[in-house]
Amino acid sequence: AGGGGVGELNSEGSRVSEIVASHVSIVRDRDRFLLPSEVCAIASAKNPADSILRIAGEHLQWHLAQGKLDSILSVAVNAKLDLLGECQGACERLANTPLPLPYTLLVYRTVYLYILLAPLAMAQDMGYYTALFNAILAYTFFGLHELARQMETPFGEEEQCLPLDAISRAIEISVAEVLGLPIPPPLEPVGGILM
Repeated sequence: AGGGGVGELNSEGSRVSEIVASHVSIVRDRDRFLLPSEVCAIASAKNPADSILRIAGEHLQWHLAQGKLDSILSVAVNAKLDLLGECQGACERLANTPLPLPYTLLVYRTVYLYILLAPLAMAQDMGYYTALFNAILAYTFFGLHELARQMETPFGEEEQCLPLDAISRAIEISVAEVLGLPIPPPLEPVGGILM
């Protein structure tokens, strides 16, 4: 990519498609799809993903104004950009909305109460095995509680989070196919975990 402006097309394909690919790769490796001037504009933005969509829209408008894109195709591409923006907003809401504290406290206290009171109900029938069954119950309920707590943040870097790198790579492969660029290999699980 050169240092040109909004309308520059490189020899490898459409700028709009490349910018959309950078939107998907917002965290890693996005700059290889962008012009240096676009990288600077995005670096200073409070919401880089929104900036990328805005730049894609500017390129779309430039192509329409230059007659390089007909209005019907422009409307279709703009609708896709709008859909990307809606998906991005939904993901941002998921990432930024924690589980309400009262809900977390209610579940946590209910589990504690159940684990404390369950032995009283089991002791007469189970005798000495009550402690073993109560330990199994405690492990199960506290494990489920911890799993729910970790699932509150699906966009993290931990093993239990969504495989965002693999999803981004799959979209990057599709964009590379459309643009006729070299196709990167899909990401493979490492140690049984796909990141």
